[in-house]
Amino acid sequence: MEDVRRSLRRHERTFERLCTVAGSRAAAGRWRAAVALAQVASDYAYHDHPGRFADERLERILDGAGAAMLAPWATTERRATTDRVLHVLTEGYALGGHTRLVWRWIAADAGRRHSVALTRQRGEAPAALGEAVAATGGAVHDLSSIDGLLARAGRLRTLARDVDVVVLHVHPFDVVPAIAFGGRRADARCGPAVVHFNHADHVFWVGTSAADVVADIRGSGRDLAVARRGTEPRRHVRLPIPIPAADRAIERSAAKRALGIPADAVVLLTAASPSKYVGVPGAPHFLELVLPVLEKEPDAVLVACGPTGPAWAAAGERTGGRVQAAGPTTDLALPIAAADVYLDSYPFASLTSSLEGASVGNPVLSFAPQDGDGLVMAVDDDALDRHLLRARTVDEYQSLLIELVEDERGRQERGAATAWEVLAQHTGDGWRGWVEDVYEAARRADPARPRAVPAAGPSELDELLVSWNAATGMDVPLASVLWRHRDDLPPLHRAIALVLQVASKAARSVKNRTKGGSR
Repeated sequence: MEDVRRSLRRHERTFERLCTVAGSRAAAGRWRAAVALAQVASDYAYHDHPGRFADERLERILDGAGAAMLAPWATTERRATTDRVLHVLTEGYALGGHTRLVWRWIAADAGRRHSVALTRQRGEAPAALGEAVAATGGAVHDLSSIDGLLARAGRLRTLARDVDVVVLHVHPFDVVPAIAFGGRRADARCGPAVVHFNHADHVFWVGTSAADVVADIRGSGRDLAVARRGTEPRRHVRLPIPIPAADRAIERSAAKRALGIPADAVVLLTAASPSKYVGVPGAPHFLELVLPVLEKEPDAVLVACGPTGPAWAAAGERTGGRVQAAGPTTDLALPIAAADVYLDSYPFASLTSSLEGASVGNPVLSFAPQDGDGLVMAVDDDALDRHLLRARTVDEYQSLLIELVEDERGRQERGAATAWEVLAQHTGDGWRGWVEDVYEAARRADPARPRAVPAAGPSELDELLVSWNAATGMDVPLASVLWRHRDDLPPLHRAIALVLQVASKAARSVKNRTKGGSR
């Protein structure tokens, strides 16, 4: 644990230096360098957790850049309508829940005209995103070919002049929206209403000063934002994740047979990106939670969509094929149809997958040993919480899982009750009621301004994030972060990034050779 604390202190020192340099460039009016370094600092904090979740200095830099460098907003009153919505993404993905959520939002809210702006798209945007936008009469705007963060922010501000509401679904380090919607006078309420969809609620993100309201998918994310981002409670509004209102694709026993599983087996389903199952020091691995139950319950089968690797292959051999690790997949219809119980991923929760598993009548079991702000790493949702089974110890988890496997009537009743709650809040008119409240709250809100971030000492969550980032390889050296953003840096900083990247690669090469020679 001392290693984790040392890493946390090192990350904090590096982050402080980046913020200081970015601030000095802003004070000198060198806005291109200031915003590029603010983006580097934000990306570094996202990958190498520095013990904080927002920073007032970066917010002031970006707000100041928007005021100094972009064409001013008109000082007219905000429109009374919410008919035209612009969704802003850093990048759209074919895999993963982030982009899928956006096109589901658009499809569920089809009475409005929805458009999309992409600030840093690499490759083709997913076809499904474009199709959802086109169906409402909107358009997809790719800003990634525009040279420079300030120019991209200027184009985004221009696009936003013709809409009523902007919804930010951006990556935690994306400074373009914070610049585009910065510099708004609080007394004028100019520009569109801006909603920050708090999808990355567990990590550092930049842009609190650009959000008229923050739309939270769950209570733990809201609580963390108020306590450690400095956001005002009055600016928070709940918005459940939209999911499709679907029944089981095929009958459960037929789905099991299609997966090569006996029809009378009890299928335990888990689904998330592989990184969400990577173990951290001092905590049990997901397989350690489940394998003892499979050994006691010969009729139980674990189907895992996402994780893969030697440990999962060994678990399959150990259980005679009753652990099926399918690897990443975009189509969960068949596994969900076959499932009897849904197991949330660990150590990193996957809320969307839990909701989809619950929506067809599966009870949900989660392992959540954390306390305090560490609960943001577990699954929570107003629709799930009433019937969610949440274990704090390994023994409790295994006891609850055995009960779910053996008590068919009990799990079916709990699953049906969970599905009713989830469908009522996350689909159809129920979800549309929530999104109407979000639009209206944003329209009525006065523009946010940069605010001081409450001081906080290292918590369980800070240490858990550092451990998980290290275990998954998400933590990266500063040289790599600079290199990733080299195209946005001024020439001198770009040269520094090149030198640091070359030096970093050379150091890693020497380290690898040394390791190889010592074996």
